Amino acid sequence: MSADAEQPGQLASGIGQAVVILLQSFALLAYKRALTPLYSSVPASSYVLHAIIISSVLGSVAGVPTGIAALAYGSLLAVAPNTTFYVGKYTGRWGDPVLGPIVTHTVVLVPILMAGIALLQSVHVRACLNRILSSC
Repeated sequence: MSADAEQPGQLASGIGQAVVILLQSFALLAYKRALTPLYSSVPASSYVLHAIIISSVLGSVAGVPTGIAALAYGSLLAVAPNTTFYVGKYTGRWGDPVLGPIVTHTVVLVPILMAGIALLQSVHVRACLNRILSSC
């Protein structure tokens, strides 16, 4: 077997990473579309980039095992439509078009993205460790 040929574990980790990235994209799109009727498009998307950056940093720093990250990510994605609606409805009653979306992003979006990044990070670390250990 040549050194350039991929092993089945490396291929599976690459597919897993692609699935997580695709789910992150769809979750972000669905989240924005769910908040637009509650806040309109500008307040709903004004601080999303900040939430993405914060969750990416926190998710990559947190050393979460793959199983726990996958369980948290799946659970958060499953309850995301309800939590987006109810948290958005509750913060929309505050009447503040800046603070409401920030709190909604913090409560709903940051944990989802953070769990996804932690899952992506743990899969990547595991693939790198397997590559290092197989070359010994």
